[in-house]
Amino acid sequence: MKNDRSVKSIRALVMFTALSALCVFAGSMAHADMAEFYKGKRITLIISSRSGSSVDLVGRTVAPMLAKALDATVILKNMAAAGGMEGLNYVATTAKPDGLTIGMRDSASCYLNQLMKAPGAQWDIATLKYIANIQPSPMVLYVTPGGPIKTIEDLRKAKGLKFSSISPRGWMSSVITGTMELLGLDGKMVSGFKGSSASALAVSKGEAHASAVEGYTLQRYERKGQARPLLTTGAERDPAYPNLPAITEIVNAPKDSVALFMAGLPSGKLMFMPPGTADDKVAYLADVTWKIINGDEFKTEFMKRVGTNVWKKNVTGAEFAKLAKEMVARKTLGKEMLAILQKHRS
Repeated sequence: MKNDRSVKSIRALVMFTALSALCVFAGSMAHADMAEFYKGKRITLIISSRSGSSVDLVGRTVAPMLAKALDATVILKNMAAAGGMEGLNYVATTAKPDGLTIGMRDSASCYLNQLMKAPGAQWDIATLKYIANIQPSPMVLYVTPGGPIKTIEDLRKAKGLKFSSISPRGWMSSVITGTMELLGLDGKMVSGFKGSSASALAVSKGEAHASAVEGYTLQRYERKGQARPLLTTGAERDPAYPNLPAITEIVNAPKDSVALFMAGLPSGKLMFMPPGTADDKVAYLADVTWKIINGDEFKTEFMKRVGTNVWKKNVTGAEFAKLAKEMVARKTLGKEMLAILQKHRS
C-alpha cells in the first residue's frame, strides 16, 4: 500500500510539474506573440488633461519608455475639454479596441464623475480595461501664504471661505467639500479653474483662501511661494509632508462616513484601454508597463519632472479594476457624495 501511495504521489508531482511547465511555456509564447504584434506599431496615448498638468507630465515620462520597451511609436494627444472627460469619453466610446489606444487620467475622477452622474460622462468604469495606476496619492489642503490662516484652528474659525477647484464633480472638488463637511467649515467651493496651477495661482493671489492638490504637486507650488500646506486629507500622513497631520487625527468620523471617503480619496495617474480590448493585449501592456513604472529610470525621471523627493507604491490594473467594481456596487454612494458637493459649492 505504501508503495502504491508513493507511486501515485510521484505521478501527481510529475503531472503537476509538467502542467506548470506547460503553462509557463504557453505564457511565454503568448508574450512572444504580443511582442511581435506591437513591434513597429503606432500607439496613441490619450492624456485627459491639459499640457503641463501632473497627468500630462506622467504621460510624457512613461511614453518614451513604453515606446522603447515595445519597439513601437507612442504618440501623445491631449484631450482636456469638459474637465478632462473628453479624453476618457473618446477612449471609452470611440477608440477602436485594437490594443493601440491607451488613455490616462486621474483615477479618482474616472469613477467620481460616473458615480455622481456628471453631465457628459459617457463611460462605464466597469467595462474599461486597466493597465496600471501610477503613484496614487491623497491630497493636501493648502492656504494663501502670508495670509491670516496659519493653522487648522484658524481655518475652522474663519467665515466666508472660498476654495478654488477645477471640475464641479471631480476629485479636487470631492476632496475639498468632504474636508469642509468634516471640519465644519464656513464657506463655498468655486469650480471652473483651468487646472490645478490656475487654482493655486488664485490662492497665492488671495483670490481664494484655500484649495487642495497631491502632495508632490504641492511641493512645486510651495517652492514658488504659492501655497502654505496645512493638512493631509488622507487617512495617513503624506510622506511629502510628514509633519502635517492627517484628517483622521483631527476628526472622529466613522470609517463608513461618506465625507471621510471623499476627503481621503487617493488618486493616481490611471492607464486604461477601451472596452472590448483583447485580454492578451491588456495583460501584455500591463506587464510591460509594470516593469517600467517600478524601474529606477522611471522613478528618477518621474521625481525630476514632477519636482518631488517622494516615491510611493504603484497599483496594478487588476487591483484598480477590483476597486472600480466595489465603487459601482455602492449604489447610494454617488447620491450621498453629490449632496455634500451641492451643500458646499457656490
